[in-house]
Amino acid sequence: MIAERMSGAGSLHADADRYHTDYIEFTDVFRPGEVIVIDFGKFKITRNGQNVSHLYNGDFFDLNLGNNNLTWTDPETGRTVLCRITHRDKFLY
Repeated sequence: MIAERMSGAGSLHADADRYHTDYIEFTDVFRPGEVIVIDFGKFKITRNGQNVSHLYNGDFFDLNLGNNNLTWTDPETGRTVLCRITHRDKFLY
């Protein structure tokens, strides 16, 4: 699950494949204090608890073992954005 607190126009772009680029992009105008949750387990995106899955491009994907590159882009400068990324292993070790 990826949770963000943001405002303004912005997008989250995540790449997670070693051989080609997988991405999911959610672009919209965000107001201060809004919470965006991208839940890869449920294949769902919510804004303040409301389903906004119709506003994304790309595909949901799994993270790779090791390093993954997650990118946040925003046309504004000086904005504070809180990103929290939560990952749960699928397998027992």
